[in-house]
Amino acid sequence: MLHLYIGDGKGKTTAAMGLALRAAGRGNHVVIGQFLKDGSSGEVEAFSYVPGIDVISYSGLVKFTMHMTEEEKERAMVSYPQYLSSLVKTAMNKGASVIVLDEIVDAVNAGLIEVDEVLAAIEDLKDCEVIMTGRNPSQAFVDRADYVSEVKKIKHPFDRGIPARKGIEF
Repeated sequence: MLHLYIGDGKGKTTAAMGLALRAAGRGNHVVIGQFLKDGSSGEVEAFSYVPGIDVISYSGLVKFTMHMTEEEKERAMVSYPQYLSSLVKTAMNKGASVIVLDEIVDAVNAGLIEVDEVLAAIEDLKDCEVIMTGRNPSQAFVDRADYVSEVKKIKHPFDRGIPARKGIEF
């Protein structure tokens, strides 16, 4: 089944990671990949202590797309489909029951990977819960999804100039 955690509020990744932890707690294998992130967040550190969870960090350039040169974007357009393929292969080889594709919706929106590439890749994951996060998903993702949960921002400290805090937002 495909789960989408979407919206402009804080909590999409937290929800995805909570589901990953729940699945691992029940003895299921989980594979986690993060797009547009460098793998240094608190949950990635915590999962290194949890049996049954494989976090596969992206090894390429990680920065906001608005700060990428055209050459950097072109490299990402080649490497992100390869990264997705490696995540799916790992999930299949390890018999994972959950795969988290954190921020993949935003990677699609940035033009770094195509909707059709993502849908084709997850088609091979028949017995796996696929969790995708991000903002403004394509209608194709919404149509394919079994669950769509929206996190809506009402108020956030960032609006008052308070930067992301270690252990809370990352």
